[in-house]
Amino acid sequence: MPRSLKELEKSIFGKDMTDKEWLELNKEVDEAWKSATDEERQEFEDSGAGDMLGQIIEFMD
Repeated sequence: MPRSLKELEKSIFGKDMTDKEWLELNKEVDEAWKSATDEERQEFEDSGAGDMLGQIIEFMD
């Protein structure tokens, strides 16, 4: 079963990962986003996790 946005948020803020792991996590977020409720999406956006993930992906080596 795919992880929820809330679970993915915890991974974004709680782990040091390789570039490959960050890219995989980004794919998981994209998939979770599709099935999330509006409330779940808003909570994810409000947490800053999406912004943080975007910055990590943007500045990868």
